[in-house]
Amino acid sequence: GGTFPLNGANFQITNGASSVAAASFDVRSLRSTTASIDIGQKAYEITRFELAETGSKEDLKFKSITLFNNGSTADGDLKNITLKDQDGNVLAKVDTTTNKYLTFNLATPAVVPLGTTRVYSVEVDVENGATRTAQLAVQNDFDVCLEGASTSATILTATKAGGTDTSFPIGDASAAAPGTAGSNHITINEGSLTITKDNSSPSGDITKGGTNLTLAIFKVQAVGEDIELQTDSTFNMADL
Repeated sequence: GGTFPLNGANFQITNGASSVAAASFDVRSLRSTTASIDIGQKAYEITRFELAETGSKEDLKFKSITLFNNGSTADGDLKNITLKDQDGNVLAKVDTTTNKYLTFNLATPAVVPLGTTRVYSVEVDVENGATRTAQLAVQNDFDVCLEGASTSATILTATKAGGTDTSFPIGDASAAAPGTAGSNHITINEGSLTITKDNSSPSGDITKGGTNLTLAIFKVQAVGEDIELQTDSTFNMADL
């Protein structure tokens, strides 16, 4: 039996400002000028961000973040890209960028206690990319995935009032003024080649009429990147 219409429970829409978390996001300036980095540098801190819970209503869960490489480096130039918290704990890691983007998905969301600020660093291994640039920025507010710890409500971050970068994208300050404070912009150094006489190089007299004699042994070392030797040069025998 029964009668129609069937009615469920009544629900009321309330203003979440009284119970839901709020957030702000900003970049932390690591240097005042563009940094020059050698190929082969490991675990280099390329940028740093801060995330604050500003509503003081509930803790904030930080679940993921998507970054864009605003520089000229190619996918694969920067490797082992790692997100760490302010205590140095590894929160997530990706191998490299894909079409200049990367996303850190935290296996366990990082908690930002209500009314506090937490700082996060991004470290990279510089594998290649001589003379190219790199800079990691957050393009949009929805690229930072946040959730209220108690309400499970999705939180959209705001920019920090009076912060280093007050509009999205966050972290791209050098787009207007390369190398300015807050840009966390790097240039990868080109390689170099050094040639030195090795300690094992022979010295002293040689016998007249000798054949296949070793006159000198040189050490050739490439620094920063692979270098192709295309021409040779003459040298003074007196230098040996």
